Amino acid sequence: TFIGDHILSIFSKFLDCPNNNDLSVCLGVSLIVRVSMALLILHALVLLFLLPRVYCSKVVNEACFGVKLLMVLALGIALMFVDNRHLRVYVQISVIASFFFLVYQAVALIDFSYILNEKMVREYHRGNKCFGALLIIVSLVLLGLNLWLMVDQFLTFWLPDCVYNKINLIGSIFMMIVLVVLVLLKLNQESSILTVFIITLMFNYMNGHSLASVPGKCNPFHNKQIDKNNFLYSSVLHIVINTTLATIAITYRTLSKKSARNMQTLTLIKRDTEPQHENDDLPSKTESTEHIIIKDIQTDELNDEEMKENLTKFIYFHLSMILLSFYIGTGFKGVTGSDDFLRLEGSLGKS
Repeated sequence: TFIGDHILSIFSKFLDCPNNNDLSVCLGVSLIVRVSMALLILHALVLLFLLPRVYCSKVVNEACFGVKLLMVLALGIALMFVDNRHLRVYVQISVIASFFFLVYQAVALIDFSYILNEKMVREYHRGNKCFGALLIIVSLVLLGLNLWLMVDQFLTFWLPDCVYNKINLIGSIFMMIVLVVLVLLKLNQESSILTVFIITLMFNYMNGHSLASVPGKCNPFHNKQIDKNNFLYSSVLHIVINTTLATIAITYRTLSKKSARNMQTLTLIKRDTEPQHENDDLPSKTESTEHIIIKDIQTDELNDEEMKENLTKFIYFHLSMILLSFYIGTGFKGVTGSDDFLRLEGSLGKS
């Protein structure tokens, strides 16, 4: 508390909360919207440099970190003096764009769970029995977390005259049962109990936070019937978990697929470096020179194609980061929006 109060006292010299509220009330939500917009502008500019896919694009993407950091800081400070009313349109756009990021993140994490399960099963079939025990333990832990979330959500959100909450909670149980039955029927050979529990755990967690974010009589946190500092639904835990999930999704999507061109390059390099047999006829000096020239041209072409494919990956990376920036702009609330920010008027920076 002492450290937090000291930090707020420093911020109060430069910042002022609109509507004369306490600075700690609006600092978080106002600041996160402005940081989100600064990150969006940065990634959009880098994306524009990447589109030509030339050497300059590579330099801008992989270097200039000091310039990028200063740019984000400068944009963040400048946006402090922009009235919140002018940023409301950005927040409303963020609510829509965050839906697409959540879909992107869900697909990436589901794909990641399938790959993880496949690798663990492959190691088990290779004779590493530890992975069999690990699969069972992880599946049981995930099942326990799912049941814990479901029970807690039923105790928290099963309220009289709240039909939407009840349908939502029953639907989450029904979805989990259906997915488990589909695995037992082996309709999809790649699915497993592990992947089902990972998918349902992500859904149940996001479902609980969506119920806790919607204002109204069916939200006990909004009506202050329950302590708003409840750890499971706290803003800090929500931000940490969502940041972790977003990092895993974007990193996995960016680095998972190896290009066919890279494999061709490795094949050609291996072929060129293979030792010649002793009974092979030695090439003449002219043939050797022509071979070296052709080899250099092919290597340059492959390097150029490889660079373009790597830059293409980073184009998708910055597109996903733009969507993530929008998602951050909602305070990690997604389609439920950021009502706290929309109620604020005035700028955050002192004039």
